[in-house]
Amino acid sequence: MDHDSPKGQLKAYGGPVAAMAWLLLVSVGCDPVQRVEQTVVLKVSEFAVESELGANPLTVTISEYYELSDRERELESYNPERGKQLYPWTPRVEVDDSGSASITYGVTAIDSTSGSTPPESRYPITNKTFRVKVQSKDGKSEELLLPMKVGESVTGKTFQVVVESLSKAKYVDPK
Repeated sequence: MDHDSPKGQLKAYGGPVAAMAWLLLVSVGCDPVQRVEQTVVLKVSEFAVESELGANPLTVTISEYYELSDRERELESYNPERGKQLYPWTPRVEVDDSGSASITYGVTAIDSTSGSTPPESRYPITNKTFRVKVQSKDGKSEELLLPMKVGESVTGKTFQVVVESLSKAKYVDPK
């Protein structure tokens, strides 16, 4: 027979041509991934040594708070440590002599937005709740939940933390 069979057509388009077509489709269809970072300045005070700032050095670290969904709460086998796995703690930052600590937090995610700065909906800190862990050199430690809005504060048994300022988020070239 002189006409091509379906098997012949498949063979004609197989091999390197099919691989190139597949590679082109995959590379064109990829979503852009960008890193967004934002800095929060926290004012931290320890009740016991309020008069002696700097006498007992404090460190602060933050982690985004993971709230269980209704479905996760219903399941008996949910993992309460899941949030700690999804949102690890930032490196510790020392509180300066004025009681402030500046912490930068970043998120790398699929982001198809355009522009030189991320829209507010992509800000990694603003309007989200974070776990804030404050530790003193003498072993006192406290973990508090703090909504990240300027002026918000949380008072624990030993420490008080206030959100002093939030920077605008910025795109950062992932390294």
